[in-house]
Amino acid sequence: MKINIKDILKFYKFLNHKNETEIRAINPNSSKVESHFVNCKEAFVDVCKSLNGKFNLYVGINERTQNGKEDKDVIVMTCVGHDIDCHNEDSSLDAAETAVNLYKEDCISHGGKEPLILFSGGGYWIFHLLTPISNTDENKEKIKEFGRIMKNKYEKPGFEFDTKVYNPSRIARIPGTINIKSGKLAAIISSPPTPKQDSDLSNKILEIKLPTYEDFEHVDIPKGSCAFLDYCITHKLPEGERHEVISRNLALYIYDRKDREQLRQQYIKSQGGKPLEVNTWLNSIAKNPDKKFPFSCGQLINYQRKHKIPFQCEDCPLFKKYNKQKPVPKGWARVLSIKKISKEYNLYNCPKCNRLFDFKDSHGYFYCDGCKEGGGLKKFLKLCVLKSWRKKK
Repeated sequence: MKINIKDILKFYKFLNHKNETEIRAINPNSSKVESHFVNCKEAFVDVCKSLNGKFNLYVGINERTQNGKEDKDVIVMTCVGHDIDCHNEDSSLDAAETAVNLYKEDCISHGGKEPLILFSGGGYWIFHLLTPISNTDENKEKIKEFGRIMKNKYEKPGFEFDTKVYNPSRIARIPGTINIKSGKLAAIISSPPTPKQDSDLSNKILEIKLPTYEDFEHVDIPKGSCAFLDYCITHKLPEGERHEVISRNLALYIYDRKDREQLRQQYIKSQGGKPLEVNTWLNSIAKNPDKKFPFSCGQLINYQRKHKIPFQCEDCPLFKKYNKQKPVPKGWARVLSIKKISKEYNLYNCPKCNRLFDFKDSHGYFYCDGCKEGGGLKKFLKLCVLKSWRKKK
């Protein structure tokens, strides 16, 4: 199996971690993921030799606390990398290589430190060493903004700067190991003779002025096709899945609106001023006009349930289609089920006469003494879901 120990060692020395380095091994066929933590160059090479060709091998470019794998485990950021992707049918490695070389020449000609250039087996990485930048929310956004600025300056048709790679716990492919998908050996194309932290670049990143959204014109949101996304534009939401679920669907929701820019700014302000989340999706839609980006009601419904957000979709005609009904219990398994469902759907009163239902837990039935409405669990579920008679608490 092809391997280049020299490149593996050179990259390990370039990162210059003081205590511990994470090697993340990902099997592209089974999606199995392993993390190996090493604290010396010999151990780093040994892990790469034992797993090369069986897994795609990556390294955490910023050092973490012991056994750390998440953004929160990074104390300071000492490395930032641009990932230049060539994954589309019309991608061109030649065009990407030209841009990478231009980027390197610009860095040197403007008095900056020479970056390390890495061929990943399907694209390129450009790495800068930084004087330590504290891992704060503001600094994370400044590094992302730095990535966006470089993307706008150097990206051309045929390749793409991936804007999702600027988080503190970012992993990057280890040069000298095999890219299993392409079958090519990742390799260092060029590197500085003596890698040094670029204090000027660190200062320029820290001096970046992040956009603020205090003075924009407030938009009155008309009732559109999605009450929940109207809610998202004006309410702070839990992070985590927000980028993949909410920002993605919101970009589709506002893309063709005349007031898109105002709605975009309003959403960014509500989410704490993180523009890259929704901008990434809007840019992707703009760059791929022929690509289908499906709107996902199911994702939005599940997000509301998971994060216990006041449910917004009960009056939507699509709710019936996308709502996942609870399985109907059988036999004595019905005990208490009807009350649990009543509590979950906030349905205690008869929709016809507004009297409280009388629930029979031991039999799984409900009954209204006023209009004589009643039945079993299936009928009650229809009241809750199919007819959309559920009321807000």
